[in-house]
Amino acid sequence: MPLAIPSSDEIRSIIREELELKFSQFDSASQKNKQSHNIEVDEPFLSQSELSELLKVSKVSIIKWQKQGLLKVHRIGRRVLYKRSEVLSSLSQRVKK
Repeated sequence: MPLAIPSSDEIRSIIREELELKFSQFDSASQKNKQSHNIEVDEPFLSQSELSELLKVSKVSIIKWQKQGLLKVHRIGRRVLYKRSEVLSSLSQRVKK
């Protein structure tokens, strides 16, 4: 049985088709990954220092409010962070009472 040796154009065509297939699979996988790990990064986090400057209170007051459960805390490693919207809504609810 004689072996069929493809021409260089056929080899290029086969490689091109395989690459296009792999790239389309990669694109669809990356789109699924983006959708499943959709994290809101529109709102930046505030550190204790930034929050104390924003509210014009001491860091001790922020820590006290945190311990009382008035402020929702987000921890990333050892960093203690706060979302501005959560802080403002929590404090506005507290003022209304």
